[in-house]
Amino acid sequence: MKLYLYVLGASSDPDRVGSTVPFEIDDELVFFGPCKIRLREKLYSKYLKGSANGSADVSGEELYIMGVNAASERRVRKIVWAGKIQTVMTFEQAFHLFSADRRFRAMFRLPHSPMHLEPLYKGEQFVGYRLRSKEHEKGDAWVTDVVPAKNQGQVRVEGRSLFLLDPSRRKDVLTRDCCFLCENIFYARGKGIEIDHEILGILRNAQPGKRGIDSYAIFGLNKNGNPDGRRGACLQLDGPSARKFVDWVAAKKRSIAVDSGEDVEPSKRKC
Repeated sequence: MKLYLYVLGASSDPDRVGSTVPFEIDDELVFFGPCKIRLREKLYSKYLKGSANGSADVSGEELYIMGVNAASERRVRKIVWAGKIQTVMTFEQAFHLFSADRRFRAMFRLPHSPMHLEPLYKGEQFVGYRLRSKEHEKGDAWVTDVVPAKNQGQVRVEGRSLFLLDPSRRKDVLTRDCCFLCENIFYARGKGIEIDHEILGILRNAQPGKRGIDSYAIFGLNKNGNPDGRRGACLQLDGPSARKFVDWVAAKKRSIAVDSGEDVEPSKRKC
């Protein structure tokens, strides 16, 4: 069992997700698109590079991801979303899935849709991607979403389109071509989950030698004495520590639901 914990760099509100990644589809699903490059590269290498169809069911592998809000003037840090990764796929496979299923229609049609890439073909052969939304359109961010700098000499960019110079080498070039769907465990809608002493104990044990860990600086302090945001990276928890963290979030989620008057049926939300 693994849990990836990270900071939503584009969302400083501790009580709701203020960015399009992750994107809540409904009470059951969350889509995670172009963010956390290192994590997506890792998942691509493990699950998609050897995949025949660009998709992998990982629902049985107990992979969880959680996000906390970015730095804020209030110096408050909370869990704003949590999900269990169910399906890892290329943006090509996601595009075809989302364009054909009404469940994803609202997200798919957003001007800043996190489903920001459309596959391009020559005949039936995949040859690249076209930027289809305003998400990450500034500069070459949308290019680096799927192609690391070391591989960019093997693609040609024309306006909002990216072409592989050798389509047969796709799996060696587009090593960030990865997004995923998650079971929706928690998604803040006006109230995030506060970091308490129980979770601080787990975070301190998982980061030996890291100074200054508290309910705001959950990854400790950097060399300048400021809260470490682990820019571009995640904290990985494994085994019992991950299980304890996930169970804690599930319990807090039920408590928030009760306080807000929501109908709670824990048996239908397995963690």
